[in-house]
Amino acid sequence: MSLAVVASIGGLKPGPYVVALVEALERAGRRGEVCFYAGASGGSIWTALAAKGMPGGMMADLLLSIDSKELWEDWNYLAPVTGIARSLWDVVTLRKPRVLRGFTGLMEGRKLLAWLEERFGDATFEDMETPICVVGHDINCSRPFVFGPEFTPLPVRVADAVRGSCAIPFGFAHHTIRVRPGDRRQDPSIERGIWDGGIAAELPLDLAVDPALDWIRPRPDVIIAVDAAGVTGPPGAERWVSIDQMGTVELLAGALGGCIDARNALQVTAAAAAGVPVLALPVRVGADMADPGGTIPDAYTHAQAAAREVVERLPN
Repeated sequence: MSLAVVASIGGLKPGPYVVALVEALERAGRRGEVCFYAGASGGSIWTALAAKGMPGGMMADLLLSIDSKELWEDWNYLAPVTGIARSLWDVVTLRKPRVLRGFTGLMEGRKLLAWLEERFGDATFEDMETPICVVGHDINCSRPFVFGPEFTPLPVRVADAVRGSCAIPFGFAHHTIRVRPGDRRQDPSIERGIWDGGIAAELPLDLAVDPALDWIRPRPDVIIAVDAAGVTGPPGAERWVSIDQMGTVELLAGALGGCIDARNALQVTAAAAAGVPVLALPVRVGADMADPGGTIPDAYTHAQAAAREVVERLPN
């Protein structure tokens, strides 16, 4: 039996559930059956740690020790002003920058990148113990950008890809990543500005069954979907959001709810059409980004029981 584990957007919310799932698979002696991981936004952090081969106990210790202020709160209140100024300067000087330089987020994301670099160093996707794909959104051409061992001509650091995928719209500034070889002076396509993976795919189920990804061996027989976004539920199901306080994502989700539901349905349909069953691990108790000390332990406790049930339902 081969398994794929896919984690959705949701800030810290998918974290306790991915960690609990890894621990449950270890206890059942089935972690070695996971042949592929995929994640978007907050879900990419924990699937990347699992793909690296970090033991479940170490992942749990890391989860329970998170301090949100140390992880991502590096506000830059001048960002809108400097972003507008840079954009106006580019217009006046007729400059065409390789990467969008205007305002894209109030937080710099340097703390998050430093935290990721402590865990992954300069490891690339080729260095991961288990294959993994991380989804981002290319703000230069407004389309999905998938990071993985076969997707980018240049090796990309996992820390950079995850940082870009976690760039919550207008919360975090985009992350610039060099993805193609070439002369910087001649080839404007070598650098891309990466924004939150949730713009491209709330739960990237299709990556686990895409026939083009023939480097995934063996092919997964079952997908376990750690779903904090309501993708595996019926259209209109209540879904968690990535930011608890700012309200930006709630407004966007309200305005684009029909489109989001339709896209999510396509994700689930793609897996069904490929004949691969999706076993959902829905996130029922959220980890609040604003008060992790009070909510992560509660979410983790609930996740442990839910993950055990999912693993027990796996076919032999």
